[in-house]
Amino acid sequence: MKRLLVVTIILLVTPWAFAVSTLYVNCPGKSPDFAGIQDAVNHANPGATIIVCSGTYRENVTVLPPITGLTIEANNGAFPQLVPPNGGASSPGFSLFANTTITGFYISGFTGSAGIVVNPRYGGTTLAYNNIHNNQTGIALLESSGGNVIKYNSITWNSTDGIFDSNPGSNDTLYWNFVSFNGHAPCTPYQGQNNGIEISSTANGGVLFGNIVGFNGSDGIYLNNASDANIEFNVLTGNGCDGLYLNTSLDDSISGNTAQGNGNDGVEVNSSSKNNTITNNQMTRNSTFDAADHSGPGGGTAETNNTWTNNECSKPSSPAGLCTVE
Repeated sequence: MKRLLVVTIILLVTPWAFAVSTLYVNCPGKSPDFAGIQDAVNHANPGATIIVCSGTYRENVTVLPPITGLTIEANNGAFPQLVPPNGGASSPGFSLFANTTITGFYISGFTGSAGIVVNPRYGGTTLAYNNIHNNQTGIALLESSGGNVIKYNSITWNSTDGIFDSNPGSNDTLYWNFVSFNGHAPCTPYQGQNNGIEISSTANGGVLFGNIVGFNGSDGIYLNNASDANIEFNVLTGNGCDGLYLNTSLDDSISGNTAQGNGNDGVEVNSSSKNNTITNNQMTRNSTFDAADHSGPGGGTAETNNTWTNNECSKPSSPAGLCTVE
């Protein structure tokens, strides 16, 4: 009987046998402390915080239910690096099957996948203050349930898209990200790849605000079959194709953006995009047109199917009348 009692007490006081709120990775003097991020995830309870100290972590990290509401963050002043283990470059750096917050990581080298993947049907994730560099895709939101927040990240030199969002639930918010130098192939118009940010496949709602999106291989922002999105106060410069391209997109609001020096048009709307409002944008020194709308004939501005108001350009638009030439 005494032996059974002792065993029971030992199990009860094991750190992960009860609801530990904070776990540590490679943080001397802290407890419980784990050698790797995945090991800490495996011992975490829902809603726990994992603090990761400085170091290079050669891992593919997967977060699975029932571990929901997990926060994985860099220790104050640390900038932990997540890179592939041997043979791990074709899997994501972080693969999320539950709502998770990830902050403060340098994620690089996942050249056959994405730095971070939010898997289908799992939303509510926050990704902030990460440096996501030299992967196949920076961040991939794959038909998740929406409500993701992507903010203050540097997403550069990924070989296809910086951010790819194919999210029918959508209502994702992307703001104040630096998304540049993605898409290593030269401009291939209307192909939906090698873009800074691509919002695709019946994505509804969502906000893109204050992002700096420049020098990507194809379009800065590519809206493909997206509706009710708000694209506001982004800077779109030096992209290989368009600063902003709308393909089969409806009821979007495009306002306050700067599109300058892009390789094709500043803002281009294709023939099947309708009921979009494009207002108060500055579009200058783009190679073909600053503003182009191929929809219509319709009841919108200049007989297009969209409304263009208070836009400024440095050259005549196609058709004329979409902007004021300054």
